[in-house]
Amino acid sequence: MHWLSGKPCNLSNHVHMVGADGEEYLRFSEHGKKDWETILLHRAHELKQGGQLVLLNFCRDENGKYLGNTTGVNMFTNFADIWQDFLDQGRIRPEEYRNMTLPQYYNTVEEFSAPLKNSESSVYLAGLRLEKIETRITPCPFAEAFKDHQDAQRFAEEYIPTIRSWNESIFFGALDIQRPLKERKKIIHDYYQTYQKQVQESPELHRMDYVHAFIVIEKI
Repeated sequence: MHWLSGKPCNLSNHVHMVGADGEEYLRFSEHGKKDWETILLHRAHELKQGGQLVLLNFCRDENGKYLGNTTGVNMFTNFADIWQDFLDQGRIRPEEYRNMTLPQYYNTVEEFSAPLKNSESSVYLAGLRLEKIETRITPCPFAEAFKDHQDAQRFAEEYIPTIRSWNESIFFGALDIQRPLKERKKIIHDYYQTYQKQVQESPELHRMDYVHAFIVIEKI
């Protein structure tokens, strides 16, 4: 539920809301708030009285940790840094840099809880109540496996595809469609190869730990 129903705006200096600030951050925050409330209202309509809803959602925890940012290299900052390098090298254009904005928002515990605690919110009035919320970190399976096999190339080759699986289409979609298809594919290939090389050279710095909010909600 971290994927938004739309992209609030393009970010001028990053690729994800965790690196946004000012008005751009506020637009993502407001969109995330509305989407979360919409999701809850639909669940309120579906649930019977006494029914419970258990959710595991990506979040920003009490210590500011989030997916790919628990220790070592910040994954999202690295995305932005490599994309910036491609811009500086002339591989991509300024508008392509800005177009690469992931339509995601990671709620905090307070943001997840707010509509379930505010007695005036539409979610609260629909009967939903927060029973429990806590955050947990799940270690990156690829980084944990690397501790055993110590094969940096294997780790890099296993780690990068899981990253590509959920963001490659966004990077590709940011490129100007007037570019030849072969050229666009080459840019994307080189982008992930750059990241993979970094992982292989410094495997101990890279991991994508999951940071989830575990939420229990009941309809009264």
